[in-house]
Amino acid sequence: MGNPEVLPHKDNESLAEFWQRHDERRGRYRKYFRKLLPLLGITVLGAAFYITYISSFRVTHCKAAFSILSNKFPYAHKPQTHIHRRKKVEELCPLVEPIFPEYTRELEHLEAHLRTREYALWSAKALGGAIKIRTDVFDDFGPVGRDPRWSRMDKYSEYLRDTFPLIHEKLAMEYINGYGLIYTLKGSNEDLKPILLLAHQDVVPVSNETLDEWDHGPWSGDFDGRYIWGRGAIDDKNQLIALMESIELLLHSQFRPSRTVVLAFGFDEEVGGGQGAQFLGQALYSDYGRNGFATIIDEGTAMIDGFGSQFLVISTAEKGFMNQQISIKTPGGHASMPPKHTSIGIMAEIIVALENNPFERELSDDNPLKNFIDCAAAWADDFPDELRRYIENEDKKSLADALVEWDLRYDADLRTTTAVTAINGGTKVNALPEFVIAGMNHRIRRGSSTWEVTNATERIVSEIAKKYGLEVIAYPEDGAEYPESSITIQAYDRREPSPLTSSRVDIQTAFKIVAGTTRAVFGEDLIVTPGLNMGNTDTFWYTKLSENIFRYAPMPLVKKNMHSTNEHVSLRGHLGMVHWFVNFILNMDTLEDTYW
Repeated sequence: MGNPEVLPHKDNESLAEFWQRHDERRGRYRKYFRKLLPLLGITVLGAAFYITYISSFRVTHCKAAFSILSNKFPYAHKPQTHIHRRKKVEELCPLVEPIFPEYTRELEHLEAHLRTREYALWSAKALGGAIKIRTDVFDDFGPVGRDPRWSRMDKYSEYLRDTFPLIHEKLAMEYINGYGLIYTLKGSNEDLKPILLLAHQDVVPVSNETLDEWDHGPWSGDFDGRYIWGRGAIDDKNQLIALMESIELLLHSQFRPSRTVVLAFGFDEEVGGGQGAQFLGQALYSDYGRNGFATIIDEGTAMIDGFGSQFLVISTAEKGFMNQQISIKTPGGHASMPPKHTSIGIMAEIIVALENNPFERELSDDNPLKNFIDCAAAWADDFPDELRRYIENEDKKSLADALVEWDLRYDADLRTTTAVTAINGGTKVNALPEFVIAGMNHRIRRGSSTWEVTNATERIVSEIAKKYGLEVIAYPEDGAEYPESSITIQAYDRREPSPLTSSRVDIQTAFKIVAGTTRAVFGEDLIVTPGLNMGNTDTFWYTKLSENIFRYAPMPLVKKNMHSTNEHVSLRGHLGMVHWFVNFILNMDTLEDTYW
């Protein structure tokens, strides 16, 4: 994946030393720039002449140089490689110009405060304190109001109230279905559609067997001077606390928005969102109606390393999702007189058949992976010429196959996946198993559907059932049926692939604002592209609320150890996210088109 600490730094350099070095470097650049200003006009004219008559000149080298002079915040990368202009394919991925908010005295004070060592330490403490509060949820949690384990969320909302007093003083706050949170910062112009910023309070559990493998305790929230450690440091307390920090900072700077800003925090995303985000989405739909929001941003992709370059990927869609269960019921008996194949053996044959018959690989027109690959072909340093030829010839089949040969990780982007994740059967070693159950999870590719998955599963199971004289009961509508000598197939939690958000940049779109804000905050040397979110998010419950939904964690670092041992995030990455949300809220606030 890559090194999570990608910001320019020296070994063992403290945060304070980093800020000081950055300011000194920026001061030198500005001094040199003023001295060279009289020559700038001549240089530009010469460069224009050179570009006109020498086609191989790479104008983006000039862009990179100017970005170093103009960066206002030290989250930009030190250029590791130059972004090269490619012919033909470059038109498929025009780069968005950086979009900076209009600077005011209040905003200058806000940024100055955000850059202090005192604020950095406070921010680390705020995120660490959130991690200390256990909000892990399990699949067997019952309904809110019946299962007392949900009450752990009370402590978390109390922590938010104590940590962000201005938000709780100035914003309207609602509790939805017990623990869902909605905060509303009311704008002065009701004609402007609001923006909706999402996160979730819950985290995945920590296995007791891995506790001794953590360098810092999973609920410690420790800050070691560089990283904040613990469950939720990446998913998703980082983003939730960054959102709260950005609003608190804006309120401190006397920000009075024209456009309403809404925050919505679920509490069961890790188990599907059925009690949190589902109820939040219904409440917001009741208040704002269909497409009532200009845009929605939730957790999602961040930095990706590939083709010799680094990308910040803004996911404009996510795959579909479905769970299935296959149950086999056969006569029992003593193990001394077994049939040729027990129900466990038959289930094993079904599982092997499912794994040996994967779904077709396809790069459909509505798959944002195609946008990502186009951008890589246009701007990445080490993009293979073979893949570029397939793009130029619009040969998507060969492109898809070659991508997987180049990097097997792309296979999951291009096909529906099947993972058999659970199996249970038999009660005693000397007794024939009467009932065997297998569970599987599918992530459904763009251009496919849950119907395609169920149809393929029924076909494979039916062939094997016929071989053993078993009846197939496929997807009964009235609940489970397990008659003797039968195989029952059931489907749960069906989600079709999400709607696709436009990533056009030739007109004013929400994607253009998200991408432009990203290049303004993190620097022009990163390639900012659309992409496909492989996981599933709470956005499923909000699709009616906006046509512009992004799954994006605006951080200049690769996500590592998410849902795993030693989950952690760098403080610089977290502060970068805070700064990004401040800039995005301000950029959206300056758009006067009532559609937005």
